[in-house]
Amino acid sequence: MFRNSVIFILLVLFFPDSSRAGIGLDFVLDVNPVLTKSGCNTGECHGAATGQGGFRLSLLGYDSESDYERLTRELGARRVDLGDPKSSLILRKPTQDLKHKGGRVFNTRSLEYQKLLEWIQAGAPYGNQDLQITQLKVSPEQALVTSEEEKVQLTVTASFNDGRQVDVTRWALFDLQDDSMGEVDESGALRLNRPGVSSVMVRYSGKVAAVRAIFPISPSVAIETKIPSDPSRNLSPLDQASLEQFELLNLTPASECSPEAFLRRACLTIAGRLPLEQEIREWLMTPDSLEKRQLKIDSLLDEPGYVDLWTHRLADMLRISPRNHGEASYKNYHQWLKLQVATNRPWNQTVSAMLTASGSLMETTPAAFYRLTRDPRDMGEFVSQTLMGTRLACARCHHHPFDQWSMEDYYSFASWFSQTSWEGASIVQKLQGEVTHPKSGKEMKPRFPGITEPVSIHASDRRIALADWMTERAPERLARTLVNRVWSWMLGDGLVNPVDDIRPSNPAAHPEILELLTQEFINSGFDLKRLIATIAESKVFQFSSNKSGPDYSGQAYFSRFTPIALKGATLADALVDATGSGWNFMSDSSANRVTQMSGPTEDNYTLEVLGLC
Repeated sequence: MFRNSVIFILLVLFFPDSSRAGIGLDFVLDVNPVLTKSGCNTGECHGAATGQGGFRLSLLGYDSESDYERLTRELGARRVDLGDPKSSLILRKPTQDLKHKGGRVFNTRSLEYQKLLEWIQAGAPYGNQDLQITQLKVSPEQALVTSEEEKVQLTVTASFNDGRQVDVTRWALFDLQDDSMGEVDESGALRLNRPGVSSVMVRYSGKVAAVRAIFPISPSVAIETKIPSDPSRNLSPLDQASLEQFELLNLTPASECSPEAFLRRACLTIAGRLPLEQEIREWLMTPDSLEKRQLKIDSLLDEPGYVDLWTHRLADMLRISPRNHGEASYKNYHQWLKLQVATNRPWNQTVSAMLTASGSLMETTPAAFYRLTRDPRDMGEFVSQTLMGTRLACARCHHHPFDQWSMEDYYSFASWFSQTSWEGASIVQKLQGEVTHPKSGKEMKPRFPGITEPVSIHASDRRIALADWMTERAPERLARTLVNRVWSWMLGDGLVNPVDDIRPSNPAAHPEILELLTQEFINSGFDLKRLIATIAESKVFQFSSNKSGPDYSGQAYFSRFTPIALKGATLADALVDATGSGWNFMSDSSANRVTQMSGPTEDNYTLEVLGLC
């Protein structure tokens, strides 16, 4: 043990390049991937929070520097024996030359063994200390399988910050999200055994990528009649993108819904009400047309019911309630949000106002946004998940197992809110206070998730830089998340589900549609009304709910409209409209419909049953 330590120290002192530069070998590029592929740093083995058998590695190898130190310095450097490389524990344990609780991982003839042996023989170099992976790319980007016998080989390429691009397929981890559809072996060969759409999550050295895996319906099963296209008009970009996806999946979409079905659907989805009797009579008296439907969509967007319903939806998303925001401020906060919807204020401006708000809750109403929690970590989780569709919570204790986020990402993002505090009924900014990394003890400076470059921070309020980045400089996450939510509110499911978990390893049902709507939303100036109208005018929204083809050609891919169960507030209002009962749900005297209420009511049996208590 002493001999190994002395050898290592001498190598570092007299041959410093042997531990940091090496001879073409690199710990990040050549060693850590071997440990990951072999399962050594998974949660079931040494990647657990406390490790195994006194030996701990970072989960899936995200922290290469710490892993290197533990391998080469702990236990008197016995894990890596530079004097007698074959005696290294890192070789003897996995081959079961010594007792190993994890059993035999590889043998002495394997590539894994040879790679580790060569690295130790070369002096166990770390290599380029600044080496980082900048991108993980998988090809093909979309794996199309047309038979059970067909195999698609996935190739993984890692790009590094020194300009290198390396084929790392051999050392990447592959995971087919829906394993009932088939399998992907260790080499990246994908086979599917039934029609459907899934994704393959690919991991390498802390980075995550994904590939859509598609097995279309066979031509013998698919119905021949494709969606009828209207030769009198050009398809909208959204319609064109959806039709291309249906052709790729070999799905037969439903026909257009009837005029009365459209009227009912549009009224409930856009304005939160049933169509009126006279409205139905007048609607059915005139011929159905695209222009007629577009005019109805526009008129519904101008109704007070639109403001009530969409304020209710956004308030629910932002968790506006007496319990979260206090009796004194939650009604004002709700009314402020209602004004943003009524004036169609751009969504990015609304978000920026909430993110940067300070002062008295009675005078600076959106400051109530910060009444949810005093803990900057919880605030970081809420902002990232609710507004950006990014679930950072897993990285609170360890590297995110299904995404790229590290603990550094988590605590650096939480630091944006570390100087925001409550003083009575006011939200104030302090000039000190940082979030501390629980493992390193280091104070974490604010930065954006996935970006390592230093951030220029406003001296008196660091949140200004965050709001500028989220809403102006890099608005795609903000836009994509609301687009996905609006789609789910209008069609029952998001293009990505859950709607607040948008990541490479959880791809959209129709990625092209999501990106198209995201860019249109940004280009429109974050115009919520325009986004709703674009979706409502589409063929996808106006499909019939009649089934066409097998069940798996339904709602999951939006080739037909699936009836949506009404949410509690809309259902309560619809019951009153349909029965004319005039039930009094309201504890709020200013509201005559449930969707107008500024928060949940108490001691109302009906609303309790509907889930609104």
